[in-house]
Amino acid sequence: MSRPYERPEWFAGADAAQNCTGYFFVGIGGAGMSGIARVLHQQGFRVSGSDRTASLVTDRLVAEGIPVTIGHAHARPHEGDLIVVTDAVELEESPEVAWAREHGRPLWRRSQALAHALRDYKVIAVTGTHGKTTTSSLLAWILEQAGLAPGFL
Repeated sequence: MSRPYERPEWFAGADAAQNCTGYFFVGIGGAGMSGIARVLHQQGFRVSGSDRTASLVTDRLVAEGIPVTIGHAHARPHEGDLIVVTDAVELEESPEVAWAREHGRPLWRRSQALAHALRDYKVIAVTGTHGKTTTSSLLAWILEQAGLAPGFL
């Protein structure tokens, strides 16, 4: 079984967003995927998705107007959707990925969707093993003290 990073040939380029009418997130309940889904939804895009299990995150997404299907077998993206896949998904076992490939719909990795969602923003990225939350919190506070209105993901 393959993870998205093992099958780069399955994924479309950045130009795939030009022809899509919405985004469908496979694994929308994850911390990274749910944040990207929210940003695109706030930008006015149609966003929906699926996840294996219900959670507080999926409940919040639904409350915010983002449809979430629990379980992957019955989830069907809209015809014009670009399908965003988390690295946690095994590609050959995903009904949504199979549907997308059968219908010629483009697939994106989470990292591609993140870059697209933030394309019009100035971004400060914080990475590493330890201290990301502390560093991000301090950066947000500093930016607020400077009179800016930072967002965070």
